[in-house]
Amino acid sequence: MIPGLNTPEILKIVKTVADKGAGSFGYTLVRLNDTVEPVFIDWLGEHYPDRKDKVLHQIRSMHGGKLGEKKPFKRKTGEGNIADMIHNTFRIGRQKYFSGRDIPDLRTDLFDGTRGEQLRLF
Repeated sequence: MIPGLNTPEILKIVKTVADKGAGSFGYTLVRLNDTVEPVFIDWLGEHYPDRKDKVLHQIRSMHGGKLGEKKPFKRKTGEGNIADMIHNTFRIGRQKYFSGRDIPDLRTDLFDGTRGEQLRLF
């Protein structure tokens, strides 16, 4: 999720995937590594110049003042008010649209191995 760009659409997205039959959903907060950061900043400036500063500020607020986070757990979850707001909105969406839905157990008995079939593709 990119704060300031697609976060206003969280509940609409969750409702749509529920309506399409999803059993659950997942999400990741945006994090910019060293190589993606300049490309993303240029893309924001080109496509959303009016929101660029706001979006970058909100991303920094989720990652301790930086656009990227190196620590694995924090990298995906973020921290602070913006990250909490995003997590809470998804929690509300899960309660509203996914209440009572369970993901079916994985049926490993249906897997018969590749039996050489997959290798024939190459």
